[in-house]
Amino acid sequence: MPWNPFRRAQTLPDNKALNALLVTGAQTPETDRAPLFNELLKSTLIVPLYEPAERSGQGPIKCVMIESQGKRALVGLTDQIALRRFDAEAAFPTALLPARELARIALTGNFDTLVLNPAGPIGYMLSPMEIQSLAEGVVRDHHREVTVKKSMQVLIGMPSVRPSEEVLNKMQHVIQAAGVSEAYWFWMAIEGIAPHLGLSLNTQDRETISQVAKGIEPLWAAERPDNPVFDILPLQGELGDRIRNLSERLYPPIETSNS
Repeated sequence: MPWNPFRRAQTLPDNKALNALLVTGAQTPETDRAPLFNELLKSTLIVPLYEPAERSGQGPIKCVMIESQGKRALVGLTDQIALRRFDAEAAFPTALLPARELARIALTGNFDTLVLNPAGPIGYMLSPMEIQSLAEGVVRDHHREVTVKKSMQVLIGMPSVRPSEEVLNKMQHVIQAAGVSEAYWFWMAIEGIAPHLGLSLNTQDRETISQVAKGIEPLWAAERPDNPVFDILPLQGELGDRIRNLSERLYPPIETSNS
């Protein structure tokens, strides 16, 4: 059966800027991913479904799932060419979803990954952290430092299960070695999505923040392999005041009385 795009009444996006960044990323794997994710945050993707969205009623739409490299993956397609490669028979109905919304579906549905253009021409598999970043609407750099916009809702609190004292002590040594004089740890969620570890340091020096992030990353991945994400927030302004009031000081260590 020949491919017939008119079986789909929607006007499909072309995402030219996004496709160009996917090409750049494929050719230079070490390139900065921030431009790609800033473009993704603005993009609408074509999402294949198991049934038309209107049949889902008030329930969640039923996105097509594939297996990619042994992982349960959702599919996002950037343009008509990618759609035709993925579904040459036009067998699947489609929906147009903001990339951020598709990432939220992947996150809340416990999918392993989200794959852009799995049949080409240029594909990209998002890591769990990239999916979370996209769902939250933030771009994390390699320092794990998050720029919090005034429009973002950032929830600060403490987890129901504390990290082990062993890992907290190791984190203290990392922070001390980096020369940071004040630091806090807490549980955080951006836009109410995927609560995870947060740290706040009283420094804005990028090299220092990077040193702390590199030291904390393996410690936290070993402590919470099911939730290895952490962010570093600035300890300043109104957010810094909230952090001091709602979190626990990590460094200098809190002195405990033996009496």
